[in-house]
Amino acid sequence: MAVMVTGATGFIGSALVKALTASGEEVQVLSRPQSISRVPAEDGVRIFEGDLDSSSSLDLAMRGCTGVYHLAACTGVWYRDVGRHNHINVEGTRRVLYAAKRAGVESVVVCSTAGVTGPSLNQVPLQEDAPSQEDGFTQYEGSKILMEKMIQQFPSEGMRIVVVRPTRLYGPGPLSKSNTVTRMLVNYLKGRWHVLPGTGNHYGNYTYVHDVVKGHILAMRHGRHKECYHLGGEDMTYRQLFQRAGAVYGKQHTLYPLPYPLMLGASALLKGVAFLSNTEPAISPGWVKRYHHHWMVSSQKAVEELGYQSTPFEVGVEKIIEHYAL
Repeated sequence: MAVMVTGATGFIGSALVKALTASGEEVQVLSRPQSISRVPAEDGVRIFEGDLDSSSSLDLAMRGCTGVYHLAACTGVWYRDVGRHNHINVEGTRRVLYAAKRAGVESVVVCSTAGVTGPSLNQVPLQEDAPSQEDGFTQYEGSKILMEKMIQQFPSEGMRIVVVRPTRLYGPGPLSKSNTVTRMLVNYLKGRWHVLPGTGNHYGNYTYVHDVVKGHILAMRHGRHKECYHLGGEDMTYRQLFQRAGAVYGKQHTLYPLPYPLMLGASALLKGVAFLSNTEPAISPGWVKRYHHHWMVSSQKAVEELGYQSTPFEVGVEKIIEHYAL
């Protein structure tokens, strides 16, 4: 029997495929034609051409599978087509779940985001049972909120669905837009990054990518039906993030706060240009507003129920330094 993975070319997905095949799993991957070359070339991987819009492609890719890891998602900053995130992240997930039912799949692990529960007030880490935001700060967050609500209502008789919520990722891998934290850290260690969002004193939760991969696998084995699990690491301010990375590297660099009003104005300008040119901006006002809040997260439920463990940040930075030969 095999497992099926969507989103196998992404930051988490590619690392997950490598981990699964290394443990002897047969992995069936659904990939769009233009992305097939980026699927990890590992023994035990079968590639099926298609996308989330094609029920026939999903049916074929899931044939003979006992489990499905659903990581494919629209993660773009902002699109003029406001329905684009929902089409992929909500309706695409719904199609995956129905295909899994048709294929007789036993368990599905769906990757969401810790951002669905919103910012943490009074610097108190949020638990999984915290209420979801109404809309989210960004199109991406909003679509994941709707996706989780859909999952709770999905008629899943005979099939177990588990939701995992990674926090801000870092670690070895392609320096893509899904690996933004690592890009910032690498550039900072090289002396090329000198910006602090806002005051630099707002907290976020940062987690090592391979911990999240293990969290997916643990959720497949032990996760409870329609439960959500945070896959987080350590809560740090932006200042602490760079200072602690610099301490491991043995060199600190000067950082300059970028005032929130200036960031907000620049993002609004970029969004306007993107609207006129029908392109994706580098950042949107919604993402800037996120920087003005604390995002502290507890992963205690995953620790207790799944056996989840997180890598100390300094160890993760050492892995980055080694991987990128800094």
